[in-house]
Amino acid sequence: MKRLWLFFPENDIALAHGNSNFTAPAAAMTLRRAGSMLPVWMASDGDYVLCDGVNDAWLSDIQSRYGVRADVWNHTDYDCAPTPWGWSAASRKVFENNGFPAEALPTDETLDRYRMLSHRRTAAALAAMLHEAMPHVKTGAVEADSIDVLKQVLCDGAPHVIKSPWSSSGRGVHFVTPDRVDQALRQAEGTIRRQGSVMVEPMVDDRLDFAMLYYMESCSACYRGLSVFHTDVATGKYTGNIVASQDILAGAISHRLGRQMLSMLDTAIRQALDSLLGGIYRGPVGVDLMADTDGYIHVAEINLRYTMGFLSLSLERLVPTGEIYIYEIIPGDRVPGGAIRLTPPSALMQFVLRPA
Repeated sequence: MKRLWLFFPENDIALAHGNSNFTAPAAAMTLRRAGSMLPVWMASDGDYVLCDGVNDAWLSDIQSRYGVRADVWNHTDYDCAPTPWGWSAASRKVFENNGFPAEALPTDETLDRYRMLSHRRTAAALAAMLHEAMPHVKTGAVEADSIDVLKQVLCDGAPHVIKSPWSSSGRGVHFVTPDRVDQALRQAEGTIRRQGSVMVEPMVDDRLDFAMLYYMESCSACYRGLSVFHTDVATGKYTGNIVASQDILAGAISHRLGRQMLSMLDTAIRQALDSLLGGIYRGPVGVDLMADTDGYIHVAEINLRYTMGFLSLSLERLVPTGEIYIYEIIPGDRVPGGAIRLTPPSALMQFVLRPA
């Protein structure tokens, strides 16, 4: 069945909120509007994208130049599978508001299960399972459901990272040095009150950020590919992806881990995902990882949704053989020379693919 794609980057914020009566922050809404057509690069022939409108000249250009075959949804063809960036009560409501019946959408029970699996404690559970199979995978994340518990973890004098249970792309992530513990405790107090807890783990310096991407079928995880991305050192926020052949990406990661360990990691992750998610969740899974300078692996988070890594996999076909490109979001309306404009022209921000 053809799909109806919805770019919904605020989904993790919606999961934290917990119900459909959710208004995204202005910055998230700006990102959603500017990037609404991004799914055309991931879509198959005949798929649709749900958006408020499109620049027809831009769409015609990418259809003719790059073989894109998806189109803007006509609001009359309901014979298609709703496919949001991620499922939540809020993303389901978008489809409900566009006329999709309840039987075409996940139930409350299903969405509740997905929400709890999206809690960062799932990443901690995954790390523990991987460590049993591969000692090179580090564990150490602790869930703190009170300020007293958090204070005990932070008092060891080492730098830590505090993470909100539902957050992504660096949002809700705070790096804490020993001289900033009091400030961190004040920040965490509100998160614990709203979301019930925070996750705290040792800080990893000089890391290589990458992801392994999967799709959960009924009971098993199917490997889709690698993603190598950049994050801001100070904030942990996502800044862009390297887009190149899978062999080039594997080579970049193997400088830290070695090819054999990368293969072992894939096997261990698939087995762990089968145990954690099999028969419960169906859809895309991105496992964000870090490799440190000593060759140890750290689990950063697990995303039960599409990610920019999945988008980058689809963009690989646009990159000449052997070359390396960068996918990034840049402010304003100017694009670098030689860049491919992935979304219609906008005065606010551009999603581009450019030579490295």
